[in-house]
Amino acid sequence: MKKIEIQVNKEALDLYQSLDSKEKERFEQSVLQLLASFNRSEIDRYERLRNEMAKEAGRKGITEEELDRLLKLED
Repeated sequence: MKKIEIQVNKEALDLYQSLDSKEKERFEQSVLQLLASFNRSEIDRYERLRNEMAKEAGRKGITEEELDRLLKLED
């Protein structure tokens, strides 16, 4: 499991620390779901971009393998 660090102000930290264990668990689950949805939207955005690039590459005669190689160089 990876460690996630989140920076918050003192008021938010005090509020979090005042929660009971059930409330903390619900809050943590909400944060994890939010992070997961963000990651999912980023993955979807990348896939849409990748598909558009593949279409354009096909029009210009670039093969799928060449496109993959070019994308790896940009990462």
